[in-house]
Amino acid sequence: MESPVGSLALPKTRLETLADGVFAIVMTLLTIELFIGEVPGDELWATLARILPRIVVFIASFIVLGIGWLAHHYIFGVIERSNWGLLWINILYLMCVALVPFVADILGRHPLEPAALFTYGLVISCVGLLAWALWEYATRGDRLVRPGNIGPALRTFMFRRLAPGPFVGVFAMVMAFVLPQVSLFIYIVLPPFYILQSRIDVHFGGLARPRG
Repeated sequence: MESPVGSLALPKTRLETLADGVFAIVMTLLTIELFIGEVPGDELWATLARILPRIVVFIASFIVLGIGWLAHHYIFGVIERSNWGLLWINILYLMCVALVPFVADILGRHPLEPAALFTYGLVISCVGLLAWALWEYATRGDRLVRPGNIGPALRTFMFRRLAPGPFVGVFAMVMAFVLPQVSLFIYIVLPPFYILQSRIDVHFGGLARPRG
């Protein structure tokens, strides 16, 4: 069942298509930020060494975006219809996603500056928080999902995927003003941790598919 006839809400497929397009563009923009222009051959290694922090931040940010896209996929895998509230939470979520290349570029150029660390953490924390908001809004009281389709195992899985990010992000934002090195370490190390949980995705991922 999609949006009711006469509702101003779009079919959920339109929201998914918009999200896929935004993620594709944003992930491409991350790569563009690594452009170094014309460099003499004998200065290439030195140039690559100079932009190494930007490369590391690019890798971490690309993984963050991958996590965000996958979370969006899981969430919309159980949603059966949309409404006005879901539409605007989704738009706010994508707005924060679109800011990731901007803050990643700042952090890559100023990796130990508190302002850069704080701004980066603020954006990725908002991405995580709004993903959590999408999930809670759609599934609380079976608002936009099939009644009884969200079992305890899937709720636990999604909580483990969505809840830690915003809290760790806030901690890293605080550490930006105390120990910038710790803040940067968190931003670089945390994203691959989600990749290490891929077996949980395999185990629970099938639960995200609507029942036939």
